[in-house]
Amino acid sequence: MAQPLTAAAAAASVATSPCVAIGPSESPSSCSSSAPSTPSSSAPPTRHASSASTSTSTSTSTTWASGSGAGFEKQLPGEVLRRVCQWVHPLDYLLAWRIVCREFGQCGYMEENYDKIVRVPDDTPSLNSAVNMLAGAIGETYRGLVLVRPGVYSESVRVTQQCHMLGLGPRGSVVIEAPGWESALVSAGLGSRIVPSELKWRAFNTGEDACVENFRLRCRNELMRGRCVYIVNGQLKLTSCDVEGGVIVSGSRTAPRFQDCRISGSKGNGVHLTDHCKASMVGNVVEKHRGHGICIDRCSTPKVVQNRIEQNGDCGIQLFRLPEAAHIVSPDIRDNLFAENGKSEVDVAPSLAFRREDSEEFLAAAVQE
Repeated sequence: MAQPLTAAAAAASVATSPCVAIGPSESPSSCSSSAPSTPSSSAPPTRHASSASTSTSTSTSTTWASGSGAGFEKQLPGEVLRRVCQWVHPLDYLLAWRIVCREFGQCGYMEENYDKIVRVPDDTPSLNSAVNMLAGAIGETYRGLVLVRPGVYSESVRVTQQCHMLGLGPRGSVVIEAPGWESALVSAGLGSRIVPSELKWRAFNTGEDACVENFRLRCRNELMRGRCVYIVNGQLKLTSCDVEGGVIVSGSRTAPRFQDCRISGSKGNGVHLTDHCKASMVGNVVEKHRGHGICIDRCSTPKVVQNRIEQNGDCGIQLFRLPEAAHIVSPDIRDNLFAENGKSEVDVAPSLAFRREDSEEFLAAAVQE
């Protein structure tokens, strides 16, 4: 079995793969090369069983097992194989299974896990237009894949569809740079999870469970670096991303997941978790912010586990907790590594983040100095 590779190494190897440009009109056999090169995917989340296709057409079976008929398909029925592979992480499949079992084709795997694939800039020049191209399908199980080649994309990306946005190439080679007074990445959705079921909004695709992977996010305007990523709804997953600025997560219905991200260089707080949010931060690096590394207030109950929090001007983690809110579940903060922060590692204060140093007016003035 091949040795496991990291997501960054896998993304670097797929940036020049000829399979990235494969279109839906090409034959399955053209996607099922026996060479062990990896296709255009890095680490999309495993798809749920409810969203997998159960089609048993001949063409799909051909896509899954190409070449001679003496392969693995004779030992395992094609329908069972599809149901097994939908639970296999794409990196494991593409870097291990396919290398060892070369009868497997990559197009079949993609077709089973994603309803539509859009390539940037091959199919469309911008990420927002790629996300919009995924619109039109009805149903909660719909999921699209947006593959983005290395380069600098000057736009503010709005995640409005259920999709996996994947940057190809080495880590940091796909850059989203927001112009003007905009955040580089915004996730707000349409709130279809909280409206009455009689309105039938749950049939709409709102992007509340999307995934963004292997991007560098930054703002051209220095005054916007404090909110480089702005999340106010949904359960967006941000993984293997470099955020050059601050992150703001707000809202009781907001539960984003941050994993293997590097968040650095904000003029204020690095990550501000506020207004009852339920964010999850596992295995990230939060460093070199002028304020707190992570600021938690307004009854937010995040999970902050196994992060490296260092070289921040104020506290590593600042938790503002009102005495009358003692009945609320406490945040899950454990197993974090702290180094060279200006004040304490974790500080708990019985008040909200109302200090002058935490205000946006103070931070804006500090940038102009």
